[in-house]
Amino acid sequence: MRRYFCWIATLVVVLAWATSETRAEQSDDNALLLELDKAIENRRDYAIKKSQEIRSLTEQARQMAVGEELYLLNERIIDQYNTFRSDSATQYILRNKEIARVMGMESRIVDCELRLAGMYSVSGLFLQADELFDKFDFEALTNSQKAIFCWNKIRYYEHLQMYCNNEKFAKDYSEQIDQVRHVLMDVLGADSELYTTEFCFSLIHQGRYNEALEITLRQFNDTNPNTHGYAMKSMLLSRIYRLTGNRERENHYLTIAALTDIKLAVKENEALQILATNLFEAGDVSRAYTYMKAALDDANFYNSRFKSSIIARMLPIIESRYMSQQSEHQRLMFIAIVALSVLVVALVMLVLVIRKQRNTIAASQENLHNINVELSEAHFVKEQYISYFMKQCSDYINKLHLYRKEVNRKVKNHQAEDLYKPSNKELEREIEELMRNFDEAFLNICPKFIERFNALLVPEARYIIEDKHLNTELRIFALMRLGITNISQIAEFLQCSPQTIYNYKSKIKSKTLPHITNIEEEIQRMRLLMPNSSTMKPTKDNPYGEGK
Repeated sequence: MRRYFCWIATLVVVLAWATSETRAEQSDDNALLLELDKAIENRRDYAIKKSQEIRSLTEQARQMAVGEELYLLNERIIDQYNTFRSDSATQYILRNKEIARVMGMESRIVDCELRLAGMYSVSGLFLQADELFDKFDFEALTNSQKAIFCWNKIRYYEHLQMYCNNEKFAKDYSEQIDQVRHVLMDVLGADSELYTTEFCFSLIHQGRYNEALEITLRQFNDTNPNTHGYAMKSMLLSRIYRLTGNRERENHYLTIAALTDIKLAVKENEALQILATNLFEAGDVSRAYTYMKAALDDANFYNSRFKSSIIARMLPIIESRYMSQQSEHQRLMFIAIVALSVLVVALVMLVLVIRKQRNTIAASQENLHNINVELSEAHFVKEQYISYFMKQCSDYINKLHLYRKEVNRKVKNHQAEDLYKPSNKELEREIEELMRNFDEAFLNICPKFIERFNALLVPEARYIIEDKHLNTELRIFALMRLGITNISQIAEFLQCSPQTIYNYKSKIKSKTLPHITNIEEEIQRMRLLMPNSSTMKPTKDNPYGEGK
């Protein structure tokens, strides 16, 4: 049981380690692709830097006379143009060939023709390249010239293999390449780096991928990363991984090769084109389209006819899928925008409905509050005036009792004739007392009535009451505030005619402020001073606020 548990634990640890390694590799690959994206965006800057370096050399060449130094300087210029612009490289090769002819140096003429054959092959001028290759007497060449001849012939067949796009011809060219490679390896010393590289290609041709991978990885790790050789080793590694079916590692080294070549402004490259095709097959259409467009720009800049034609086969397929994807993205974006717009409109409408409901609820609450206040006021007024009425009744009962005693006394004293004498002063005194009691009772429940009433009038018409007693005009509106709006009732209480009440009201209305349209409504909105009046706040319907 313990052994079984140990096996399971070991398996879990191994799987966890493998998973973490895979995730780390994927993270590195994503970082490399992002770096490549940035390099493609900045590739114009790398090209400008390369052009400036070449311009510096060409300016020196213009100042030199025909001779050995100019030939060697042109060689440096050719090396710079070799992977940058094929037509410019061809031009300087022809210049050097003429210099060699003038100087009578046959060996250098052959060197120039060998370079020219290689340049024709890279440019896609296969007929011209083939004519030059047929022109050479291989046995008459030096070992270094033989190596260059074989190397250029291998590249010539490789380019034909890519260009023909035919399985039968491709197989024939592959056999030709293998034959020339064996010749090249015989020419090269076994201790040279080029020999080791060609030996790896030979191992690949034999299907011995693991051996080729081991040797190439060792070479790759020993190569300076900032060189075209580093990119070529990366390409070889990507080829081995492709043949072994490891697409992730293939793309990893293709990315390194493409990134290195872009930073070195190498326009004669195939890593970016192959990587774009792989990414397209993996579903990364947008990046594949960007990379393939960049590869086509490089091929056109380099003036490589066969590379442009190879890219032209794949680019329309990628472009079509890319456009389809973009259209789908735009369609989805349009749907998303419409859906978002509908959602926003719905949210706005919901907010408006909620706000309206809240306003309705607030208005209802305010209305309910006002009704409660009015009910409280009515109850309060009722209580106050019941007390006032009871006091008045008690006073009048006492007065009637005193009056009865006075009548009895006069009848008893045979002074009945005095009872027929008019007593207007007594009546006036009673009315005056009634008004005074009314004023006192009203101002107890509405102490700021005069102040608020004056606020409705123009300044020159405002009342100044020192003894806190109301005059007739104020009493009219005080009665209205208490809910007595019947003119006849008001006139009866104030002991005057209804017309007099109308006249007083008209007089007051003529003295109100311009914005006061209905003084009766303003009077009704004045709050009374109740026991809980401290909780009253100003509202739209009660601008006077608490304690009014």
